[in-house]
Amino acid sequence: MPDESIIVIEDHYQTRHSLQKALKMRGFQAESAGQVAAARELIAQHRNETAVLVLDMRLEDSQFPSITGADLGIELLASPELTQRPEILIHSGYSEMSYYQLFLKLGAAAYLHKQDCSQDQLIRHIRALRLRRALSLDQPSTAAQIRKIAETSHTGAAAIESVCKNLLEGNFARYLGAPFIFLLTQGAITCCCGGDSGLPLDRHAIYETIQALVFAEVRSGEPFVIDSAMAPKSGSSQDRVILDRLHGAAFLPFRIANDLHLSIGIIQAGQTERLLPEHARELSGVLSQYFKSDILELLLHVIRIEHVGRQSGMFSATSRLCLSIGQSQLQALEEVATSNQELMKSPSFAHLKNSAKELRDTGKLLSALDDNDSTTKASSVDVATFTQAFCNDLEPPLAKAIAVEGNCTAAITEEDLLVIFSRILQWFAQRFIEVSEGTPPRITIRCAQTKTGAQIVFEDASRRLPAPLRERLFSPFTQKVDVSTVDKKLVGPGVSFPLYLAKILVEMKYQGSLNDRSDEIAATGGAKTNALVGHRFVIDLPSRK
Repeated sequence: MPDESIIVIEDHYQTRHSLQKALKMRGFQAESAGQVAAARELIAQHRNETAVLVLDMRLEDSQFPSITGADLGIELLASPELTQRPEILIHSGYSEMSYYQLFLKLGAAAYLHKQDCSQDQLIRHIRALRLRRALSLDQPSTAAQIRKIAETSHTGAAAIESVCKNLLEGNFARYLGAPFIFLLTQGAITCCCGGDSGLPLDRHAIYETIQALVFAEVRSGEPFVIDSAMAPKSGSSQDRVILDRLHGAAFLPFRIANDLHLSIGIIQAGQTERLLPEHARELSGVLSQYFKSDILELLLHVIRIEHVGRQSGMFSATSRLCLSIGQSQLQALEEVATSNQELMKSPSFAHLKNSAKELRDTGKLLSALDDNDSTTKASSVDVATFTQAFCNDLEPPLAKAIAVEGNCTAAITEEDLLVIFSRILQWFAQRFIEVSEGTPPRITIRCAQTKTGAQIVFEDASRRLPAPLRERLFSPFTQKVDVSTVDKKLVGPGVSFPLYLAKILVEMKYQGSLNDRSDEIAATGGAKTNALVGHRFVIDLPSRK
């Protein structure tokens, strides 16, 4: 497949042909036209093979005196045959308000004034937009490559390194016009993970120094420029070689995660190295203007897919483990019970049997989530109506202890909402204190519609669990906790399982969240007692489009 073209629509002959020639000398496939009819024909010919469309606003054409370059762009975007929108630049010597209105209607990347923008500057804008076009997630080939990288990478750092080597490196070498380098930091380790600078790959102390400087001096829209005079006095001869090579290089920082940082360095090349060397700092400034957020989106996207892939694998293994252990324990307990009826009446036996059932049920739910088709459409549930019907089916005294407030519509199946409600109320029931007639409800379920979907809040008025226990509320397995200062009446069997099952159903299947926000409830009882009372669990379910 031939490379996509840069199309230049410009009525001034010398400007048009000079720009077309300059683009071709830099390796771009470029075409141009100066009159409306020729421009329409050229745009139609390359409709779906245009990477960047550069448009002059005022076209001196006596046959079409009212047609502007923006009008031609708008015609292209309205074409039913267009399958992928090109990047668009306005390059004009005029600044009429009507032209700006057309620019906004067109949704072009920028409006560059000829008086303020040299040909070299214009080419930098074209380079940045050509790169953005090549690396857009809207490109099927890019999206497929990102998914393949994510699915074959075992860690986030490995995924980012693979993106640099297999996706960014080739496109940067083709369209950037300057040498470059990628520095990747995970935790305290920094290495060079790619580029075409000829600098040593892998870990090196001077890379760690540079990376620390790059991220310490982050300023919005401004790259960090390397000065070789910053070389440490105790540095090695290789430090000097690397810094001399990077003198004048401009670095763009990307914070991907708390412990995962990437910087892209555009290196200043000389005439002896490249025939038409780019100015590193100015080029990186244009890249930052157009492209920094797009690169970050690309990097976050591969991390997100990689994380979900690891999560799915973890769930698959955990589901088999829980299901196997739970079923084996139930079978063993049943065999013991047939030969010892007295043992069945023991509280310890009941506790073991409940734990085995919890393990089995956890395995079943995880297995169902692992097999879940994410494209399945959830129904729209009136939560208040559902909650009232759900509470009516509960046994007293729990049914009498629940109040429902507000309403919202949630994009979820009633079956899944039933599981979530049952598990959460199971947790509350474990510490529920029976109330007499006339006592205010001790559990409140509040529903509200939010900008992003639906919110359901469960809140009680029981004595709040201490922080060491609440930190493990959503853990699937029992962990050792120092309960020397904890009221043991508040610690019962099955503390973790119900909330864990509800949480993974909300977050894995519906991409929502279930969190403990009990700390939002103010302490009660006055200055003397200042008792921490009440638990609050908040479910946020996003809308499904």
